Amino acid sequence: MKKTVIKFNESGFDSAITRMHQAAKLVSKFLHGYDKFQDQTEMDALTQSTLLKVLRGHRGEVERMIDTYVSDQKRPLMKYYQEACYNALIECLDPIFRELALWRDLGQKDGMPNHLLDAGNWPINNELDLVIDEAFKDDLRSYFELSIESDTDQKLWELYEKLRLSFNEFHAFAETNELIVPKTFNQLFGVHPQMPITNLNGFPGSCLPSRSKHWKP
Repeated sequence: MKKTVIKFNESGFDSAITRMHQAAKLVSKFLHGYDKFQDQTEMDALTQSTLLKVLRGHRGEVERMIDTYVSDQKRPLMKYYQEACYNALIECLDPIFRELALWRDLGQKDGMPNHLLDAGNWPINNELDLVIDEAFKDDLRSYFELSIESDTDQKLWELYEKLRLSFNEFHAFAETNELIVPKTFNQLFGVHPQMPITNLNGFPGSCLPSRSKHWKP
């Protein structure tokens, strides 16, 4: 059966798109920082794969790269290379790692999809750009939709809507005619507030005979 979207969190979706544009700027900033880091250390340039690993692992991944790089150097120079690399890490990359960590914390509070809180899942292309295109937006949109497809869900949704609209119509009628009526299902149908409701019996005395809001006992 065709998918039916019954609710869309537009503000959450817009917030997520804004966050991803911020992420794109952070990626650009990181690449600029890595260029300076590379100039000071002569370590390998980033590829799409290594960039995603670094964005996911942050400082720990760069430390692993440094250790591998230093282990390939001649033993008398290892300490020199190690010190130079870690100094460059502190100067060029640590500030951006702190910004990435802050981005993640704020994204978590904003309700970003979990898979995007992991920067290793960001849509980085071969040119090392974070691409926010229509395909990405369409995929992201699904995280902010409540959708149904099965016949069972379609019927349940139909019944739910009838219930909601009837309840709203009931209270709208009471409001228009300035009548006193219960505001909850429990009061309206005489059900204990702590009891589960699976079947409703009539309890017309909760609202009948009708009483005006101006009624005085």
